[in-house]
Amino acid sequence: MKQAGLTDNWSDAVDSGAGTSNARPDAEALAVAGNDTQHVSAVVDADEVRFPDAEGTVDLLVTQVNYSVERAGHDEYPVIHIFGRTADDVSHHVRVLGFEPYFYAPTETLDDDLLDNDAITRTEPGYESIRGQELTKICTRTPRDVGQIRDDFDHYEADILFPNRLLIDKDIKSGIRVPARRLANKPQTIQIPHNEIQPVDVEANLRVNTFDIEVDDRSGFPEDGEEPIVCLTSHDSERDEYIAWLYEAPDAAEDVESPDLINHDDPIRSGTTADVRIFDHEDAMLDAFVSYIEQTDPDILTGWNCLPSDSRIQMADGTETEIHDIEIGDTVIGARNQHLVTTEVTNKWESETEIYEFSLADGTSLRSSGDHRIMIDDANTVDWKNGSDVEAGESVLKPRQLPVEDPTVPSAHELLSSEFNKIQIQIQIIHTVMPWVHSKNQ
Repeated sequence: MKQAGLTDNWSDAVDSGAGTSNARPDAEALAVAGNDTQHVSAVVDADEVRFPDAEGTVDLLVTQVNYSVERAGHDEYPVIHIFGRTADDVSHHVRVLGFEPYFYAPTETLDDDLLDNDAITRTEPGYESIRGQELTKICTRTPRDVGQIRDDFDHYEADILFPNRLLIDKDIKSGIRVPARRLANKPQTIQIPHNEIQPVDVEANLRVNTFDIEVDDRSGFPEDGEEPIVCLTSHDSERDEYIAWLYEAPDAAEDVESPDLINHDDPIRSGTTADVRIFDHEDAMLDAFVSYIEQTDPDILTGWNCLPSDSRIQMADGTETEIHDIEIGDTVIGARNQHLVTTEVTNKWESETEIYEFSLADGTSLRSSGDHRIMIDDANTVDWKNGSDVEAGESVLKPRQLPVEDPTVPSAHELLSSEFNKIQIQIQIIHTVMPWVHSKNQ
């Protein structure tokens, strides 16, 4: 099974949710389960499922967790999919059955009428909140059902995503050990009941694809989605392979020819070459790149032009947080269709790069990678420059800080400054460890 993202296809559901606080879990439920009026009353019994005989155990570094809902109607049930890699670089897909979606509610608030719901499969008393309140565990058939009935209750932990629920309950922090119950027709796929998962520490070499795109900028700095992509370049860590997918853009000068091979006058290391693949149409180029990604199946898909570890990120409530302190699930300011939006962080990882630090005349500083664009004012025009091309004495345009006087969440347009400071800069180069964050709307 292909490693789909936890937030694939959520955007439409979120948009239809009118921006309510329930949009994310509700959208998650709709995306995986469909019809929001359908309930079921039976859960899959792992003891009744035929599992292959185990041939030893497998230790996997967990790289991705998501889920699907299989069958339909009263026969549907959730399957958690864990993707991982062994210490000897073999990738596996583990299908986990029998893990129940659930949430908690105060026991004293429950009655027979409230619990008389086809979506509820069973209840289990005997739990306690951090404040000592007696709670009852309420189990449902699918994760969708949690999102649909939770507002009927004074609920606890009903907004925890189903894959995260498994990671928390199984105390999975690095990897897992599972019996090697391999499916006969798919030897790389293992199927187990959830109670056979053991958390372990695992080290493995992740397969990383690092890619970058170049967009037609002959009409000025391109906005999202307005200009064609003319080139994609990627590096696959397992093959140590560089490939450039090149679209011969229309209206190119007659004397400009596409290269068959990229030769470096000063390569990063000796023997570095790139395979150049040329296409007549942008769609064909993009299809070829996607096919390559599906075939190589990287554990991490990442890119260039990112931020140093102490870069300050605008949060949805108007405050700022350094990027290394951003956590999965935080809500930040992002961009979609050229408009500012609030968006949830879904992934986070680290890399290293060379960073330029610009000491500003007002006593503050600005940090950027060499490829990140900075707005410069040269007294006659305002234009963009790569960080590596900015020189001491030039002036950078810097947005004013938004004051935050109360905890309310401002609208996106309130986060835009109407004025800019023009500050002269000095430059120095530093090295830093750089966390990356990814949001589901970008």
